[in-house]
Amino acid sequence: MSFDLFVGCFENGELASFPTEVVINAFAAHTLAIDPDGLRLAYDDSGMACTYVYLDTSAPRTSHFSVNRPVDDPALYQALLAILREGHLALYMAGDCPPLLGRAETARHLPADMIEALGEPVLLKEANEIFARIATA
Repeated sequence: MSFDLFVGCFENGELASFPTEVVINAFAAHTLAIDPDGLRLAYDDSGMACTYVYLDTSAPRTSHFSVNRPVDDPALYQALLAILREGHLALYMAGDCPPLLGRAETARHLPADMIEALGEPVLLKEANEIFARIATA
C-alpha cells in the first residue's frame, strides 16, 4: 500500500513558492537519482529506492512537493523538519492529522479552508513527531 505526505508553501492564505534547492539539499545524503519529476531515495544499505519525492527538479522554485512511500527512518523525518523550518511550509496527509509546521509564524499564512478541513496546525518540536502523526492518521 502506498502512502503520501504533502508539503505546500503558503503566504497570506495563498500558494507561494520557495527554492527547489531546499528540498534537493535536504535529501541529498539519501538520494539515489535525481529525475525530472523528483528524487529517488534509499534509507538502507541495499540501494533499493523505496521512497520517491515528487518535485519538478528543473524549476528554480516550487510551491509544493510530495513524498511517496515514506519509510520509518529518522533521517527522512529530520530532512522534512529541516525543510519545514525553511519557510511558510506545512506538511499534511490523508487521515486524521492537522497541518504540521516547522515554524510558528507559518500558521497565520495557511489558507482558512485548509485549517477548517484539517484542523488547527501543530508546531513540530522534534522530527519523530512526524512519524507519530503518520502512525495515528
